[in-house]
Amino acid sequence: MALADKLVLNVVDASAISVMNQVKSQSLRGTLIPFHPVSNRIAALIDVVINATGGQQRSIGVLRLWGHGMLDGPGGSATMVSDDEQGWGGFSLKEMLDDAVLRVLPRLQPYFAVGARVEFKHCRVATKAGWDWLVYLSDQWGVEIHASDRLQHLCSWSGEVLTFKPGRSPGRVRGIDPT
Repeated sequence: MALADKLVLNVVDASAISVMNQVKSQSLRGTLIPFHPVSNRIAALIDVVINATGGQQRSIGVLRLWGHGMLDGPGGSATMVSDDEQGWGGFSLKEMLDDAVLRVLPRLQPYFAVGARVEFKHCRVATKAGWDWLVYLSDQWGVEIHASDRLQHLCSWSGEVLTFKPGRSPGRVRGIDPT
């Protein structure tokens, strides 16, 4: 089965109402999955994604994670990674590098198809402070990861994004707008 025939999952931080509404208003390919952040966010997020595959390994072609890229942002929304000097990002790197979190990450790896991509659709996820974690995540999941180190429009990339590939240094590519 070609990568184009694989699942496209759009997991949206349901506490980020403006992001949820913007993503819902788009004609995006794939499945929209509202995610309500809980205290064990990473493990819960992985469970939600695995559940969306119906247990079918090697079925995810693209996993998009949508939300604000700001730690403890408006309405208490906090989504993904980074913890740079300006406080932008989401989960703190301390949380992301916690042993309990690192132990649950590999659970998702068998569900990615060969050539799969993960997109962190947040502002400033890939600031320098988050690089080690994004490289680690790419290696753990065996996927290419796209993330921006800049502020972003809600449903499209603004210019280039950083790409993290297993076993390689980060590079820059033109962001792929979702369709």
